[in-house]
Order: sequence, then structure tokens, then C-alpha cells
Amino acid sequence: MAEKNDEDMVWGSVAKYSKTRKISRQFVYTTIKKFGIKQKGTKVPFNELDKILRRKSEGQKLEKATDKNDTNRLTKARADKETTKAEIEDLKLAEMQGQLLHREAIVTAMQRIVGSARKEIIALPSKLTPQIAACGGNEREINEVLTAAINEVMDNLYALKNVINETKTSNN
Repeated sequence: MAEKNDEDMVWGSVAKYSKTRKISRQFVYTTIKKFGIKQKGTKVPFNELDKILRRKSEGQKLEKATDKNDTNRLTKARADKETTKAEIEDLKLAEMQGQLLHREAIVTAMQRIVGSARKEIIALPSKLTPQIAACGGNEREINEVLTAAINEVMDNLYALKNVINETKTSNN
């Protein structure tokens, strides 16, 4: 049985609507989907379906409710696809020009640099103990020995910048 709500909209089941209008339930379901008609559970708005069927029988061109949304979604998807293609091309160009490096190459280079620095720093106490002992407690001399050793480690690290340059050339 059809029900009325506050807006004088008549609601009922698809089976009831199709039986009273002598049309197939499949046609009703297709119309609901095609025109984006809102349902309340299993109830459909008879008045809205009647308007659509009346305009259709009068030969009026009916616009699907989803056409605009589908067109907008398709336009956005195409724009996103073109943007992605352009970004990929930019990345390929940057790589060809040597502006990009492979992640694995950077990780390997950094591991070599950090490993080398670690070895040199760990070796400092063994290397410096005899020199510091020879200073006999003279703070100025101890400071000079430590400063020279630290500068040597830092110079060796700076010299490892060639590892990065090697990484760049091996990428191209």
C-alpha cells in the first residue's frame, strides 16, 4: 500500500508501482538508477517516477541525473592522468639530465661514508694515546694533537665527496 509523507509525496514498493502502472519492475529499477531517484529503504517515490514517465511519454528529452557527475568525474580523471603523465616525463627528463639519483645508489654511498667515518673515529683513541702520553699533561699540546686528529678525520670525510660524484656518474 502506498504511503504519503509531509511533502505529499507518495511512496511505495517497486512491485506495487510496477503493478499499478503495468510496467516491468526492471524498467522501474532502471529508471531509478538512470535518473538518480532517491529511495527510502525499499520504498520509491511514485510522484517522481510518474513525472519522469509522463515527460517521457510526451516525448521530452530527459537528462540523466548522473550524466553531469559522470562527465565531471571523467574530466577530472583525464586531467589527473595527463598531470601524472607530465610528472613522469619531468622525472624522466631530470634523470636523463643527471638531476636525479637512484635511491639505492645514495643509500650505498652514504653507508660507505658513514662506515668510513665510524672506522676513523673508533681508531682515534688507539692512535692518539701514545701522542697524548708524550705531551706529559701539557694541555696546549694535547689540544693540538686532538685538533690535528679531528681535522684529519674531517678532511678524510670531505674527500669522500667523490663517492657521491661516482654515484652520479654511475647512474647515467
